[in-house]
Amino acid sequence: MLETIFNHLAGHSLEIRERSEGVAFLKAAKDLYGFSSIAYLGFNIDLAAPHGSLLNCCYSDTSVRHFVTRKRIARAFLEEHRIGGAAVAEWSPPAADVDAPEEHERSIAYPLTARGAETALIGIGATMTTDAWDQHKRGGMRDIRVLGNYFHSHILRINGHDAERDLIVSARELDCLKWKAAGKTVWEASVILGISERTVRFHLNAAREKLNCATTTQAVAKAISQQLIDVSGT
Repeated sequence: MLETIFNHLAGHSLEIRERSEGVAFLKAAKDLYGFSSIAYLGFNIDLAAPHGSLLNCCYSDTSVRHFVTRKRIARAFLEEHRIGGAAVAEWSPPAADVDAPEEHERSIAYPLTARGAETALIGIGATMTTDAWDQHKRGGMRDIRVLGNYFHSHILRINGHDAERDLIVSARELDCLKWKAAGKTVWEASVILGISERTVRFHLNAAREKLNCATTTQAVAKAISQQLIDVSGT
C-alpha cells in the first residue's frame, strides 16, 4: 500500500532515481518477525543541496527508490491516504471477510517520530487469518516502531541532518519504562522482568539519557508521547 502511494506521487516527479537492491536492514527485520513485506516511506525531507529541494523515499524489501521535488507533498494528500499524524493506518480485507477463517493480505503502517517538517512511516504486511494477524501485531508492534525510528534517523543522517543524538532505546529499556508507567516500583519491575533491581535502574538511566530527560517520569512521558511504549494493556 505504501509503495503504491509513493509510485502515484513519483509518477508526477521530474527527477526519479532507482536502485535495484533492497535495504539490508529492512530485509533483516522482515525475516526476523516473519512479515511478508516491509517498507519505509518518508516525505518532505529537506536536502542540504541543492537548496530548496526535498527527498521523498520509499525503501522496501524489494526496491530502493527516491525522487527529488521542489515542493512539499501537500498535507491534504497525506491525510487523504491516512499518512501522517499520530494515528496507525491499517488496510484490511473487505468488512465481510475480516472475521473469515481464511487468510487475507493485511498491512499496517506506524507513524515515526519527526525531527522537522517531514513525515515518515514504517509499514508491514502479511497474509494471515484475523486471529494470527492480531497476535502478530501485538508481538511485534513495539519493536517495529523502535526499529522504524532508528532507520528514520539513519535516513536523516545520510541526507545531511544532525541526528547523531537520536539513539535507539532498547526493548529491555522500554520494558522498564513501561512498568514504571504502570506504577510499579523498581523492585516490582525487577520481579516481573526476572532481572535484578540494579539492572532495572541501569536500563532506566540509559533510557533517560537516550531520551534526553532529567528524570524517569519525564522519560516515561516522552516514551508514551512518541508511542514507544503502550500502557493500555498493563
